[in-house]
This record gives sequence, structure tokens and C-alpha cells, in this order.
Amino acid sequence: IGTITNAGSVTNGYTIAVYDREGNAVDMLNYEIIEELGTLTVEPIRLTITSGTAEKIYDGTYLSENSYTSNWEETAAYKGGRLNLVVTVTGKRRDIGRSNNMFMVGLYDKNGVNHAEGNCEITTEYGTLTVYAPPIVLTSSTVSAVYNGREVRGLYVTVTGGAIGKGHRLTEHMSISPVDVGIYENLFTFDIVDSDGASVME
Repeated sequence: IGTITNAGSVTNGYTIAVYDREGNAVDMLNYEIIEELGTLTVEPIRLTITSGTAEKIYDGTYLSENSYTSNWEETAAYKGGRLNLVVTVTGKRRDIGRSNNMFMVGLYDKNGVNHAEGNCEITTEYGTLTVYAPPIVLTSSTVSAVYNGREVRGLYVTVTGGAIGKGHRLTEHMSISPVDVGIYENLFTFDIVDSDGASVME
């Protein structure tokens, strides 16, 4: 007799015996048996799972979003009450840019056995994690001096708008050091580095 548990199809086989009125087995050679075997089919659970979407301004910490939606409660497996859907959202992002909010799926019975592999057709719809570049305003110092034939150098650069991410610092280099009388823009170059001194600007 055919049986099936996991998704797929099997032939619904059988055994047959013929008995007389006294319950004695009859020789099967006395019969021509034409078999027409049916099939047993278990359809896979069809799930659509969508992970959440999130965004933020870069601050040096990871962005994550653990929410998701699914059609699990509409399936026969949910209504049967023997399996539990477990969705583990694994996506995270720290640097500027965009990536998919990935996740893993399991279907567990009461003994902790995962039945997802081979028994599910999963349509994945990934949300996105987006980290935007923070708007930062840098202002160089204003310096004035009476002409004395020596170079006049700018002193420093300060953040006057926005904020630098956690664990990062600003490094700057003043690009101009005039000698002659005049008004000059206090030009500079800069970088933003992490605690190891590596640039985070790329």
C-alpha cells in the first residue's frame, strides 16, 4: 500500500489475495489481474515571504530590520497545526549604499526537525537596507595678520553642520599659506578616518 509524507508523488501500490467462502486462499493463477495503479501526491507548501525595508543616515553603526510578512497563515500546513514557520532575518548594513535584507526559512515540527527543504516552494521578496551619506559642513578658520613677510597659515577646520559618525574623526591639511597682502580663501583638504586611521570616504 502506497504512502507518502514529503512533497512529491508515488505509485499507490497494493497487495491482493482471493479467498473462498471458507477463508482459504485461492491460487492467483486462476485470475488474470490487470493493474491500474493510482498515484499519491503531496503538493509542496507555497510560501511568499517579504522582509522589511529600512533606511537611515550613516552614523557608523549597523542598520537592520527584522520584520517580515508571509502568507503562512493561509496555508494548509498552518491550519494543520503540526509545523511552525521560523523566519530569521539576517540582513544588516553599516556602510553607505543599499543591499537586500536577506533571510532564512525553516519549518519545524515539535521535535525541532526542519521540514522546509524539498517541501516548500518559497517566493522570496527581499526588502532593502539603505544607508545614506550624511550631509556634513566643514568650515576653515578665519585668520588675519599685519604683513610681516611671513606665511600666514589657517589654524583648523571645524564641523559646523551635520555630524561625523561614531568612532570616526576628521583629519585636515591646510592648502594655502599666503605671504602677500590680500584676501584669500582658506583652502584645505580633508579625510574622515576610523579608529585605525583608515579612510571611510571611499
